[in-house]
Amino acid sequence: MNTFSPDDIHPHVDSATCGKCRKAIERGHRIVQVRIAEGRGVNPKNLGESGLFICSEYEFAHVDCRDPFLKRGYIS
Repeated sequence: MNTFSPDDIHPHVDSATCGKCRKAIERGHRIVQVRIAEGRGVNPKNLGESGLFICSEYEFAHVDCRDPFLKRGYIS
């Protein structure tokens, strides 16, 4: 069972390491920015509207760790 830890609101890897495969991100690799959710919240200007608080810190991850250059194209 996955449980929250205070360390989970901070990046688990440095910005030159993929957050999924933990391998180095190299020149030419296709990556995405992975934002860290701090928790759910309510819009103070509209109490009927809820959403997420997003941490200012982030990680990077390969779009496809098996094909970091996306030579085969994007496969979901």
